[in-house]
Amino acid sequence: MANHEKVTDVTSEPAKVKKPSRLKWWLIGLAVVVVLGGGAVVLVAVHIHSTNNSPKALMQKGLLAQENGDNTQAASYYNQVIAQDTANTGEFATYAYYNLGVINTSEGNTAVAIGDYTNAIQLDAKYLPALFNLAVVETTSDPTLALTDYDKILAIKPNDPNTLFNAGLLNNQLGNVALAKKEVKLAIKFNPSLATRVPTNFPSLK
Repeated sequence: MANHEKVTDVTSEPAKVKKPSRLKWWLIGLAVVVVLGGGAVVLVAVHIHSTNNSPKALMQKGLLAQENGDNTQAASYYNQVIAQDTANTGEFATYAYYNLGVINTSEGNTAVAIGDYTNAIQLDAKYLPALFNLAVVETTSDPTLALTDYDKILAIKPNDPNTLFNAGLLNNQLGNVALAKKEVKLAIKFNPSLATRVPTNFPSLK
């Protein structure tokens, strides 16, 4: 796809556990370099004082390691979370798979990252950060599949500007010009700053 740098990038903040509810997903944080450019990192604070090896405590250790740049150690903790969370609700394993996806995306391991995000979605089909990241990393290899994942997000959160913008670019690439223009216009309506990221070869929005 042309102008990859214009795409709204992977959400690449590690997911931190909240209790008792699920993560609120659209938090923007630190910029990193990922497959399609600089992305945002989803940080959700975990306040855990336990020193044991429960899934919560292991998630905390993984987050600290990841935030300190030790991806190898972070991945080890997240894999331990996954191994221990089989009898739980799957919430911790969902976050662990997502964070592994973030790590693998940032390191250029796209195929592995796709598997991680897919595993997270299998545990929670409405976990939007994983759906969004999966769509972004699928964009170059399978734009039609990426568009399907963006559509899943829009079915849940129809006015999300980043998803609308990326879906619009993909629809234009796939020849759905009228829908592409509609989605990009809506994206800019909800986030005017996206106007500067419209590719020069995109159809006129006037």
